[in-house]
Amino acid sequence: MYKWMTKKMLVVDEVSMLGCHDLCTINDRLQQFRRSADGAASTKPFGGIPVVLLAGDFLQFQPVLQSSILIPADPRRHIKPDAQRRENTARELFGKFRNVILLQEQVRAISDPPFQRFLKRVRQGKQTRDDAETLNRRIANIPTMSIPVNLRIITPLNRHRWDLSLSTMLQWAKEKGRVATTFISTNDLKDLQPTPALATKLCMVGDNTKCPIPAIFPYVRGMSVCLNENKFTALQVANGSLFAAVGIVPNPSSQVFSCSATVRIHVGNPLGIILRSDVTKTRYQHNFRISEHDCLRPGS
Repeated sequence: MYKWMTKKMLVVDEVSMLGCHDLCTINDRLQQFRRSADGAASTKPFGGIPVVLLAGDFLQFQPVLQSSILIPADPRRHIKPDAQRRENTARELFGKFRNVILLQEQVRAISDPPFQRFLKRVRQGKQTRDDAETLNRRIANIPTMSIPVNLRIITPLNRHRWDLSLSTMLQWAKEKGRVATTFISTNDLKDLQPTPALATKLCMVGDNTKCPIPAIFPYVRGMSVCLNENKFTALQVANGSLFAAVGIVPNPSSQVFSCSATVRIHVGNPLGIILRSDVTKTRYQHNFRISEHDCLRPGS
């Protein structure tokens, strides 16, 4: 409760997918946490904390199993009085947001105007047969595809991501003359005794819901890594940040199988990964006066 008394702003992203129930719950909790001087719950909207709503694209998915704050209530719907009250409260709260800033520039595909135009047509439901044929011509055979430096690949399925990660790791390791290492999680091995044959087979199966297998982590020194969790946001060590993996800390108790002089398999998670970024290095030195030889770790 105390931390919400000290917060200066709340930012809610992807509001197009925010339902009435969730917005009303946010308001209720903030009013409960941000109490007045006499200890009573706040009566101000959102407990008096400034709120910023990031709308994104209103043509995205609607809220799941909730009414949208963007759509007026349907008088023909029969819902419980409390649910109706919460929907009314949420729409009233949403109506209090009067200051609107429209961002006109699409920056994610700014370097690829044809792709920008394609995204706009898809967004508006005006895609053409030429668009479909263009996409079909770009379908690649994963085991044989060549992946240029800094290429971003979009794939809807985990099994494709698995294949791409392994193929890219082996290809990049060969080009750089470095060792390719795959770490296999022991979480799902249970009572199985790891062997070289089993470890190799696990790497080849891929992501398959019909055949649950342990997760894998492919590693080559110097490869690019994209974080998917916020660690040090002030230093831009956050979700979506790109780094170079310059080192790995393996678990000394892990079993190691050498498939060849340049391919190894570790049965067990690594203890840590050493990442490097020029952006992070600059922030360490300028903002925090930390030497480039120092290490930081999240606090407990």
